[in-house]
Amino acid sequence: MKVILGAIFLTLGSLASAGTSSQKAYEYLEVIAGQIGERAAGTEAEGRSVAYISGQFKSWGLETTVLPIKVPVWHERRARLWAENGFVLDFPAKAIVFSGQTPAAGISGGFVDIGAASPRDLKGKDLKGKIVLVKRDVYIDYPDYWLTDRLAPLGIAGMVFYSSPGRSGIPTAYFNFKRALKEKTPPSVDIRYEDAVRLVQMQPTKVSIIVQADVEWRESHSVVGEVRGTKLPDEVVFLSAHDDTAYSSPGATDDGGGVAAIMELARAFASGPKPARTLRFIAWGGHELGLMGSEAYMRAHMSEVDKMVALINFDGLGSTLGTLGWEAAGDDKWVQFIRSTQDSIGLESEGSVGPSGTDAMNFSTLEIPSIQIGQAHSVDANHTPFDNLSTTSPVGLEDGLALAGALASRLANETDLRFPHHFPPQFLKEERDYAARWGWGTRPEANPPPRPMN
Repeated sequence: MKVILGAIFLTLGSLASAGTSSQKAYEYLEVIAGQIGERAAGTEAEGRSVAYISGQFKSWGLETTVLPIKVPVWHERRARLWAENGFVLDFPAKAIVFSGQTPAAGISGGFVDIGAASPRDLKGKDLKGKIVLVKRDVYIDYPDYWLTDRLAPLGIAGMVFYSSPGRSGIPTAYFNFKRALKEKTPPSVDIRYEDAVRLVQMQPTKVSIIVQADVEWRESHSVVGEVRGTKLPDEVVFLSAHDDTAYSSPGATDDGGGVAAIMELARAFASGPKPARTLRFIAWGGHELGLMGSEAYMRAHMSEVDKMVALINFDGLGSTLGTLGWEAAGDDKWVQFIRSTQDSIGLESEGSVGPSGTDAMNFSTLEIPSIQIGQAHSVDANHTPFDNLSTTSPVGLEDGLALAGALASRLANETDLRFPHHFPPQFLKEERDYAARWGWGTRPEANPPPRPMN
């Protein structure tokens, strides 16, 4: 398949054809997701991936830095969910990472389906001591601050979540450890959609949960590689993806494909004429724990926000049959720039404006223009062992490389391109509210104090 990535780099005295470029990127993916595999933040496997990425950056001549991030590592010892109604039925379950824990024998309570846990769903219900089913796709909508702050005062004993129908396996999902390790969080598990249907239809008289785990503090790492600009070196264009994976997952599309694309773009730009603006390529660590790598980076570089031109972020890339899509954060000028650049290279992909739920949000909540690039169909197996190389190929990397390369080339070299760090007020509120739900980022509303332990 002939694609146009090579044309993108003409302004930089480019490298190879798109096929060659996507093939090289796929070779990096085979190492990251194939040879190394699961690389949860703070683990030895993540360290091997960090060494590989930083070694490649250095070999291509990028100025390379490895940044540590202190993170908790969750070691699950046991998770179980079972229900009773004249007979006992076990449901395969995973603990929500950083969930509250139970005694070895577990906890039991009456069962209540509370829908989406809206005020209407909760009205008139006695939930004290109950184990509740929350109707939400827990892979997309983790347990958030607003949910737990609403339910905990009602005295619930535990929570059960599920994933959407058609997903492969049970996805790993997370509480945000910023508060979960400092406050009483309900013991919580997630199950498959089909099992959630069976649980409701069973009308159990009693439901029981066991969650037991150990938490160990270690270091995750982000890898930063830089191609310094010649005319405006203090103005920085960022290209990023996250290297760490969810527990149990090889992370081929989430986000090994994104990291592979970043690596290939770094190699391409480093080998050509130097850009006018600085290009900074980052493989984030600590992402799955709550976008911690990008948050730590922004906290350490708050004085440089005005010089941050824009962020191009990948999350969910590499699926052979995945169609490209993007979410933008910025004003109309920024969105029009993305659309015109896409049109100029003959690429058609679905684009929208709004919160992305990715590392891009740690930039956008500070009003730095950003774009999140990913693929439809890249999430069906994410956070499970099924997110492996079997559904990926070089073809799955081509369009993402093309769009990111075109955007980065223009941002790096067209020095008259400038986008305001002032978003429309309603849009900015939506971005910040979205981040605050899960405690993501540097903003005060995303970092409320924990509820008192009791």
